Amino acid sequence: QQQQQQQNLAATHAHHPPPALPLPAVLVAASLAGALAAFATSPLDLVKLRLQTQNVSSAHPDYLCHSFQALRRIAKEEGLVRGLFRGVGARILFQVPSVAVTLSTFEALKRLLQHSSSESDSD
Repeated sequence: QQQQQQQNLAATHAHHPPPALPLPAVLVAASLAGALAAFATSPLDLVKLRLQTQNVSSAHPDYLCHSFQALRRIAKEEGLVRGLFRGVGARILFQVPSVAVTLSTFEALKRLLQHSSSESDSD
């Protein structure tokens, strides 16, 4: 029964796709998605940055071997929230315009191609 409902839904969307959001709404949604993604991945980005910029000598006392070790050290020495989310504001400011422009451009081009495809099909 559930499979039948999914097939019916797929057939409905094939003939009547859901209406597209206006581009300003796509821009806002993409900006929010970019901000949320930047916030959520900020600790991982910080760990990656620390691993990339550390002294590469394994004899160095502060040498970090892997991500979990770096994560633990940052949380212990700098604080769980304050340490792991250091620089999150700058990361969000960088990511929001990038994601907003990328997804809005994708949506605009997708609509343009769908429109030109539907015009050529009707000819």
